[in-house]
Amino acid sequence: MIAPSGKQITIVTKDQQAVVVEVGGGLRSYSVGGRELLDGYGADEVSSSGRGQVLIPWPNRLEDGSYEFNGRRYQLPLNEPEHRNAIHGLVRWSTWTATEREPHRVVMEHILYPQPGYPFLLGISIEYALSDSGLQVRTTATNLGTQSCPYGSGAHPYLTLGTDIIDGLILHVPGRTVLRSDERGLPIQKEAVEGTEYDFRQPKRIGSIKLDHAFTDLERDADGLARVELHDSDRETKVSLWVDQSYPYLMLFSGDPLANIRRRSLAHDLSAERISNRGRSNQPGTRRLVHGYMGHRSRKRSVLTEVKDGLSEEVCPTRLVNFPGCAMCYLIVSGMQQRQSPLLAKRSGRPRNNQIRRSIGSPQPRCTRCPDC
Repeated sequence: MIAPSGKQITIVTKDQQAVVVEVGGGLRSYSVGGRELLDGYGADEVSSSGRGQVLIPWPNRLEDGSYEFNGRRYQLPLNEPEHRNAIHGLVRWSTWTATEREPHRVVMEHILYPQPGYPFLLGISIEYALSDSGLQVRTTATNLGTQSCPYGSGAHPYLTLGTDIIDGLILHVPGRTVLRSDERGLPIQKEAVEGTEYDFRQPKRIGSIKLDHAFTDLERDADGLARVELHDSDRETKVSLWVDQSYPYLMLFSGDPLANIRRRSLAHDLSAERISNRGRSNQPGTRRLVHGYMGHRSRKRSVLTEVKDGLSEEVCPTRLVNFPGCAMCYLIVSGMQQRQSPLLAKRSGRPRNNQIRRSIGSPQPRCTRCPDC
């Protein structure tokens, strides 16, 4: 019998187990010692509400499904028709291929071919690897075409402590600033959290607060990490999600509009935004789940970058409302990478260990709604 999410690829080490799926290349489940750390879905189910899915080539929403890139306007199908948005990219329901596999790791790959609204050729590789430090997920994208292309990357895990609802849980979010969205889920303004119900800099119970907000201006520890903590004081259990300096934005979603997950778990969304030139790869952004902890690392500061002939420039990461997705509503991770997978190296005609030099280019695209620009 074929599962709705395709082949189920299980990786194991000691008491850790993760299941990666063929459809969308996403993460269906992850457990430690039999305790689920993700609010995932069953092998006989279809991923709903974006659970564990990969969001490429843009995360979040494109207003009216339209964007402008290099002087041309493109129109994408509206897969959130009730709000006239194009949401979460083009690969969530595509077939991915496991190109490398060991008991503790698997590499999933997919070629996104040119299509109406996105006439670009993109190779994508995602590595899932278990170790004593937890589950590490690393995403790599390579422009296989002949022209620069817009690119964004996101992931959509829902963290859980096993409670029926999250209202009684204690939440700590180190964000000084919160971003508000309109009824279509598009960002319209940002404001300081001080004096608002969204000030979680000191841990407090979530209560009835509805969360569908991005946080930024993150307070960091001496090690440069910003930590979000979800604590069940009754069971004395805790989940901690940490991000390094590559991630200036953090999205929290309590699922209130969605009947199947309403206030049952807390979604943490992350994304990478980049425009790249032929044969160039973005340095893999990494996220990690560690025995009740989820961590995110990248080797580069989180920015929108355009790459032309090996040159790149860091750009305001909030200039992404029109494309490739609203960076303000997601964690941002980006960077250049120096290793291509065998499949992508073959497709691009470049060696696996392609050394990439970096300098200055010119930023694209610019938005019309960004409160900072």
